[in-house]
Amino acid sequence: VADFLAELAAYKLATGASDEYVLARVLPVAFQASAARWWRIVAPFLTWEDFRRKFQDEFLPPGYQSRVQRELERRTQHPDETLVEYVRVMQELYDRACPTTSESDRVARVMQQSHPRFRPYLRGRTYSTLEHLARDAHGIQETLLAELQYRPPPPPEEALEPSCAWRAPGPRRSPTQRQTLDGAVCPPRALDSYAFGQWERGRPLDGSDPRLRARPAGSRLRQGESRLRSFPRTANRGADRWSNEGHQEGPQRQAQASPTHGPDRRNSVRCFDCGRHGHFRRDCPDLLRNRPAASGNEYGRWR
Repeated sequence: VADFLAELAAYKLATGASDEYVLARVLPVAFQASAARWWRIVAPFLTWEDFRRKFQDEFLPPGYQSRVQRELERRTQHPDETLVEYVRVMQELYDRACPTTSESDRVARVMQQSHPRFRPYLRGRTYSTLEHLARDAHGIQETLLAELQYRPPPPPEEALEPSCAWRAPGPRRSPTQRQTLDGAVCPPRALDSYAFGQWERGRPLDGSDPRLRARPAGSRLRQGESRLRSFPRTANRGADRWSNEGHQEGPQRQAQASPTHGPDRRNSVRCFDCGRHGHFRRDCPDLLRNRPAASGNEYGRWR
């Protein structure tokens, strides 16, 4: 009933048609079934207000006023509903159910039944009308969205000027405790319905390709230095052989080669026979001591 009356009001406003024209020319072709039968019996109507009152008395459900009052009391803000959307819905609900309710009572109910996320920002503020509250709701959503999107400053090891970076006064936190700088967080729909829709459609929140997001410059420099240090020198081309001597065979030997270089590389190897560090299986003292006498060819096959 309320939707039909709202559509008629929108038609009158858009076309500039008078009440008499709508009553005499539009309604006879707009009504169907039981509504058309009612029109033929009750028409004509003296004024638009006379039609609206009789139409509501005929087609509104029994006990509409008391039931819609309870609906107003139960209509709270959904967690995914923006504050602006909630204010507009309550405005329309009041216009349909209780148009004579004062603006102060409307504002008090909307603030009381808003979501707890927004209530601390509404407490202590005064609004003369729901329209005033709707305009201020945008600023409240922006404040909550800024708090959600806050990122801590980068640590010294990820800054170009480490001396200007913030250093924790206490023990250093592990990387897993620090929020990533390039991780995009989807805000709740109640704060940013557009970004929430982008996230639901699988699109990046900032409109860019996430694969092309640049990492901090300091991080790229350290990654390049790490690759240079781990690149094998010419003198260590045989590292993929001696680091896996014993039981490793096949193509995995090169992938599992030890990156250790320099004079301490034998301290990092471990014998597969006795389990001690510092020598290979072929040089194991226990193996050489217990090995039976054999010819040179057999010794080569043993190795």
